[in-house]
Amino acid sequence: MADLPWIAESIQLRNIYTDPLNVLQAELLHRSRQAEVEGKDPDPRVNKR
Repeated sequence: MADLPWIAESIQLRNIYTDPLNVLQAELLHRSRQAEVEGKDPDPRVNKR
């Protein structure tokens, strides 16, 4: 990859968009698991399978 600098640039650009999505996913998983611990029904929008 050292000889293809555009790959590093592409990954950096991609991370700008995917990092917030990763944080959102982690938060939704946390909320879903916390609801289970508290005995609440998890939000069905989060637990679609």
